Amino acid sequence: MIDENNIDSLPLHIRTEPPFYADFTANPVSGNPPLTVQFTDASDGNIMRYLYRFGDGFSSMSQNPVYTYRRPGNYTVSLTIWQMDGRTLSSKTMVKENYIRVEGAPGPDVRTNFSATPVSGTAPLQVAFTGNSSGSPILWKYSFGDGFMSTQKNPTHTYRRPGTYTVKLTVWTIGPDRKLATETIERASYITVA
Repeated sequence: MIDENNIDSLPLHIRTEPPFYADFTANPVSGNPPLTVQFTDASDGNIMRYLYRFGDGFSSMSQNPVYTYRRPGNYTVSLTIWQMDGRTLSSKTMVKENYIRVEGAPGPDVRTNFSATPVSGTAPLQVAFTGNSSGSPILWKYSFGDGFMSTQKNPTHTYRRPGTYTVKLTVWTIGPDRKLATETIERASYITVA
């Protein structure tokens, strides 16, 4: 390429890397226990995995988890994300110091968990769920990820279409102060139907 001064030059091509960073928001960020917080992913990139650490020893691999803080304190929350860059697995982490502030007396001690059998198979796939939660829950609610739900403690659900399904369980309990408390656990991509 010749410019107006008869100087030979080559065009410059700049390769711009696609954005890749970790970020998240939470709502609410303060309140009395039990404080249920919705975390929302605000990251950018071709993300293949998420890991939230809630600052109290618990974590979640969901993209937008819901978590309940039971005890007063200031909690530092972090989100680590991973993406494949060619053949290299790279990660980014966002840490928010003292992001969640929980004030007041501790809420009722309830911890939610569940299991399912089987977690994969061909459609129609009948899955038996088993609830295992502490704190004497009075109400259970499963969301099976396909638009259906159940209020049984140990429901059986049939998945009729192929896909990957995220399952969520919310339980309610009444504490010594007669206040109603909830706890939610979400398992991302838990059921796989071929």
